[in-house]
Amino acid sequence: MSKYSKKYKIFATIAIFAIVSALIVSSNLIFDLKAKYLMILHLFLLALLTNIIFFFKWRSNIVYEKNKKALQESENKYRTLIESLIEGIGIVDENENFTFANKAGNEIFGCNNGELVGKNLKEFTTEKSFNSALEKTENKKLGNTDIYELEIVGLDKLKRIILVKTSPVIAQNGKYK
Repeated sequence: MSKYSKKYKIFATIAIFAIVSALIVSSNLIFDLKAKYLMILHLFLLALLTNIIFFFKWRSNIVYEKNKKALQESENKYRTLIESLIEGIGIVDENENFTFANKAGNEIFGCNNGELVGKNLKEFTTEKSFNSALEKTENKKLGNTDIYELEIVGLDKLKRIILVKTSPVIAQNGKYK
C-alpha cells in the first residue's frame, strides 16, 4: 500500500465523520443537544478506532514485507554458499533416496546438476557397499555422526571411492528425518 493511499483513507474517514456530524447537529430528528453531542462523540471514537485499526494493519504489512525481504536475502546467501562449495553435499531420506544435492554432489556421482535428486544410493553402489551404508544409516538414526569410505559407480560409469561424512537430521519431534 502506498503512502498516498494511507493518507486518502485517513482523509476520507475524517471527511465522512465531519459530514455525518454536521448532519446530526442540523437534523431535527434528535432534539436533545446532549444526545447530538454524544452521537458525534460516538462517531468520532468510531472513526478514531477505524484509523487505529487501519494503522496497525498497515504497520504489520510493512513489518511482514521487511521480514519477507530479509528471509529471501538470507535464503539467497545460503543457496549461493551451498552451491558454490567444491565439496559435495547431499541429503538422503531414511530409504537412502537423495532429497538434495549441491552442484559438487551431483558431479561426484557423475550426474548433471539436479539429476541426483530422486535417485537412490543403491543405483550407485554394489550390494555390499549399499548394505554397509544402510548400517551406517541405522547408526545415524540414533543421532550419531560418522565418517566412512564408500565405493560408488557414477552415472558416467566411473568407479570412485568417496569419503562420506554423515550427520543426522533430527526433526523437532526428536525423530530421524
